[in-house]
Amino acid sequence: LFQNDGQSMNTFIIKPDGSAQGKGIFLTKRIQDVENLSTICVAQQYIRNPLLIEKKKFDLRIYVLVTSCYPLRIYLFRDGLVRMCTEEYKHPNDKNIRQKCMHLTNYSINKRSDKYQRDEKETLPSNTGNKRTISWLLDWLKKERGELAANELWDKIADICVMTILSILPTLRREYDSVFGKTRLQPQEQQPTNTSSSGSRDSNS
Repeated sequence: LFQNDGQSMNTFIIKPDGSAQGKGIFLTKRIQDVENLSTICVAQQYIRNPLLIEKKKFDLRIYVLVTSCYPLRIYLFRDGLVRMCTEEYKHPNDKNIRQKCMHLTNYSINKRSDKYQRDEKETLPSNTGNKRTISWLLDWLKKERGELAANELWDKIADICVMTILSILPTLRREYDSVFGKTRLQPQEQQPTNTSSSGSRDSNS
């Protein structure tokens, strides 16, 4: 990934662990920029040709609810937020790689831009500003790429959400047990009652 001089042909986005609101995030092509960091970071290869809305980058805020670990039960809200940059996207280069409002979609960063557009309506979203709804995105995608593409995107998002939960399931269950363990039924107490073919309970009488 990196040449002998520490340079890379690829761009990486560096995100500090435990940070929020875009704090500490930066783009780089140099290994030297991350070698001496005092915090743990996540490094991802930057997507060079992302899907754009009105020539701007965007990300999605997805809402997932886990209501049970035994059995695992996950709900995905079929809506959410689309957060857009305020500057038109250009491929990262030495001149624009530090332009956060071009490369980072965080609301906390872009809301400070003079180009940030708030939704015109205070109650129902009009989907004309830099923050829109996922339902709007799916409708837009149907018009731009077809209904099949929009449905496939949502199915992939659902798969990613499920796989993400599965990847942390041991930790999630441990935390769940620490809070609800005393009230959760033991496995032997969770056995279903035998029923006859008519649906009534079996009895010895």
